[in-house]
Amino acid sequence: MQAPGIDIVKGICGIDVLRETRIFQGETRAVTVIHAAGRVGGPATMLRSVDGGETWSVIDLREKAGMILDVKFFDARNGLVCAATSIDTAQAQALILRTRDGGASWETVYQSDRRFENCWKMSFPTRQVGYATVQNYEQGTSKRVVVKTTDGGANWRELPLVDDAKVREFGVGFVDEDRGWVGTSTTGFETRDGGLSWSPVAMGPAVNKIRVLRTEKGFRAFAIGVQLHRLDG
Repeated sequence: MQAPGIDIVKGICGIDVLRETRIFQGETRAVTVIHAAGRVGGPATMLRSVDGGETWSVIDLREKAGMILDVKFFDARNGLVCAATSIDTAQAQALILRTRDGGASWETVYQSDRRFENCWKMSFPTRQVGYATVQNYEQGTSKRVVVKTTDGGANWRELPLVDDAKVREFGVGFVDEDRGWVGTSTTGFETRDGGLSWSPVAMGPAVNKIRVLRTEKGFRAFAIGVQLHRLDG
């Protein structure tokens, strides 16, 4: 892969693939927009392609964040990244940045008021409603939260997940605006009321990715961690 400035990209933690339909010279064409961002421990950089990976550009977010853990774009211009404010975990606060111009500029839409945190993964069951996990490494801290938006990522609020020092959050996946799951270091948690309440659910430890697919009968969800679990609904 060749891209101007690619030497500053040291690793990738999240990849977002978006398929769009555009009008070009009076014809409808399918295009693929790809963003690959990372990494855990920094630096906060991103690769961007608007032609299905034929050509790439580098987006440098080191002045805005210490590291990037996940990326989500709704179209070629509007997107979000899960991040942390510092590469130093002891100083880092969980962070979500938003762009409305394809990555040319970014604004902070969520920042926690606690240290030892990052924003790990996000899930958007609809264009307006989304959830993200907040990972906490501080010894002695037990209250875990997720964050939720109902306006497409412009504003976020914290919701309690569990009060348990053993729990560290990882992946998140939602089948609709109300029902979804969070994977953690110990087990999974499920909500059916949009994050207002959560119940433990067996999906194995350290689930870093939850993938929800639509089926003719409903959905099929995969929880990918130390083990692989499947749920049909």
